[in-house]
Amino acid sequence: MWDLADGSPVTVLRAHSDVVLSLTAVDGPTPLLVSAGKDRVLRVWSPDYWSHTVLRGHLAPVAALAAGRLPDGRRFLLSAGADCLLRRWDLPPSGGPATPAGVMYGHTGPVHALAVARMSGTGRCLAVSGGDDGTVRIWDPERLSTYRVVPGRIRSIRALAPFTPGDRTLVAVAGQGSRIAVVDPAAGTVVRLLNSRVSAPTDPEGTRAGTGNQVVLSLREPASPGRSEPQPGAGAYALAPLTSGNGTPLFASAGWDGAVRLWDANSGGSPDQPDYDRHRARLISALPHPPEELPWALAVVGVEGGAWLTDAQGRRHAPLWPGHRTVRHLATLLLPDGRSVVALVEEDSSVVRLLDAATQEEVTVLAPADEDRGTTGPVTSLTAFTEPGRIAVLYVRYEKSAPLAFAWHRPTGHVRIEGAFAPGQYLAEVPFGNGQGQWLVAAVDFQGNVEVHGAAEDGTEVWPVGATWAPVVTRMRPVALRMPSGEWALAVATHGPSPEPGAPPVFPYVPQHVLELWDLSETPAEMKRLTLRHTGDAVLRWARLERHDQDLLVAVCADNHLRVWNPDRPDRDPVTVPLPGPATGLTTVGPDTVYVLVDEHWLAFRLLGLGPLLTR
Repeated sequence: MWDLADGSPVTVLRAHSDVVLSLTAVDGPTPLLVSAGKDRVLRVWSPDYWSHTVLRGHLAPVAALAAGRLPDGRRFLLSAGADCLLRRWDLPPSGGPATPAGVMYGHTGPVHALAVARMSGTGRCLAVSGGDDGTVRIWDPERLSTYRVVPGRIRSIRALAPFTPGDRTLVAVAGQGSRIAVVDPAAGTVVRLLNSRVSAPTDPEGTRAGTGNQVVLSLREPASPGRSEPQPGAGAYALAPLTSGNGTPLFASAGWDGAVRLWDANSGGSPDQPDYDRHRARLISALPHPPEELPWALAVVGVEGGAWLTDAQGRRHAPLWPGHRTVRHLATLLLPDGRSVVALVEEDSSVVRLLDAATQEEVTVLAPADEDRGTTGPVTSLTAFTEPGRIAVLYVRYEKSAPLAFAWHRPTGHVRIEGAFAPGQYLAEVPFGNGQGQWLVAAVDFQGNVEVHGAAEDGTEVWPVGATWAPVVTRMRPVALRMPSGEWALAVATHGPSPEPGAPPVFPYVPQHVLELWDLSETPAEMKRLTLRHTGDAVLRWARLERHDQDLLVAVCADNHLRVWNPDRPDRDPVTVPLPGPATGLTTVGPDTVYVLVDEHWLAFRLLGLGPLLTR
C-alpha cells in the first residue's frame, strides 16, 4: 500500500502463496480491496487493520476482478481466470463476508479482463469480459446470463475500459496485436478500430514514435544488453478512462512497447493530431517534379484510410484526403502546365479525383459518361505517364468495361480517349512521343501480344509488334525504357519454364520470372528481343528510374532484394540491395532515388554506386 500524498509505502499485505494477478477496489460505506492470483483464491481486505477473508471456488489461477452495483443497489464482485468461468460474489452492505451468487459460462479460453459498465441514460449495469478466445462477452450480472457476444476483432484480450463519450457508454478493448477496438456493449457491435502499432525501423534521431492515432506520453529506456525485448506493437495490456482539462473524454493505453498513449474517446484519434495514421502506408507514389519546387516528395495512402503528402525525410506532412475514407488506387503525374497532381480513387468507385499537390485542392474529376457508370464497375488500376512540359496521360482500367485514357498535352489541352484499348490490356508505364506533339504507348495483353498505340509517321494508330516467348505475368505492367541512343525498349515479365513432364515435384513451388526486353525501334520482322540477366526470383514490383542519359530498370523481388538493371547491357548482373522484408510498393525519382514500401513503412534508397553497371 502507498500513500499518494508523498509516494511513501504504508504497509505490505502478505497472504497469497503465489503471484498476484489482479487487484480491484470496492467503494461504499465500508470500502474494500480485493486481490487474486495464481493461488486460485480471492482475498477481500478491510482497511481496518487490513484483516481479510478468503473466497474459494475457482479451479485455476484468477486473472481478472471487477466490482459494481446491481439495480437494487447491492454491491457485487466478479472474478474470472484460467478456468474460463465468471463468478459473481455478493458483498453485504454491513461489511460481512462475501457470498457466492452464481457462475456464468461461455468463454472457451482463459479470461484475462473484466469490467463493469453502467449504461448512460438507462443506468443499466452490464459486465464485460475478454480473454484468449478473442471474444468480447457482455453479461447481465443480475440474471447471470449472456447479453451480447462480439467475436474476433482483438487477439487474446488483456484489457477492458468503459468510458462515456457524450450520451452513450462504450468499452475500449485491447490485447495482443496493434489494434484497439471500441465496442458498444448495449448494441454488441464494434464502433471503431484503432491502431497503436510502433514503427519497426529505428527513427533517425534515435527515438521511436507511435504510429497510431494517439499521443505518446512516455517511452521506456532501451533494453539492456542481453535482455530479450518484446516485438514492437506486441499489444496493449492496460487501459484506463480519463478526462482532459477541457472536458474531452479520453482513454489511455499501455503495453509492451513501453508507451502510454492517449486516445480521444469522441473521434478515436488523438487530441491534437489528424485522424489518420501518417506512418503506416499501403500505397506510395513519388511526385514527378523538381525537389526545389515543392517540399513534398511522396503521396501516401494510409493502411487505415486517408492520404497525405510527405517530404523525403517523412518529417513534414500535408493532409490530402480524409482519414475516414478509404483510398484504393493512387498515381501522380506532372501536367504540361507544370502542376504536380495526385490522382486517387476511393474504394468501389469509378471516379478518379485529381488534387493539386501545391494547394491540396481538387483540380478536376474524371469519370465515365453518366450513361456508362452503371456498366463500367469500379476502377481496378491507375497508370500515370508523364513527359515533362509535353504530355501527361492517365490510364484507367475498370472492372467491367474497356479502359479509358485521359491525356493533357500542348497545345490541344485535355483529351479523353476511348475505344482505343481492349479490356485486359496492360500499358507501359512511361509514354514516348514522336516529336510532333503526339504520343505513343506500348501495350501487352494477357496472351503476350505487344502493340504500339498512338500516331506513327505513316498515319497508323495501332500496329502489332510481336508476342512474348512465354505467358505474361498479368499483374506486372510492362515498363518502357529510354535507351542511350534515344530509342525505346519495353521490359515485359513472363513466367519461367514449367517443370519437365515426369520430373519429381518440388515443394514448396516457387514461381520463376523471365524478364524480356523488346527493342521498339525495330520493325516486327526484325524485332530484337533479349533477356535480362536475372536469378529468376519472382518480381513483385518494378519501375523506370529516369536518368539524363538513359533509363534504368528497378525491381523488388520475392527474395527480399532490390535489383537495378541497365537495359543497354542486358548481359550484366544487376546491382542488388537487400531489403528488411517483403516489399509491397515501389516508386522512383530520377536520377538515383528509390522508395520501397516494406511492412507498411516506406524506405528511401540513394543509388550512388552504379558505375560498374553503367560503364560502356
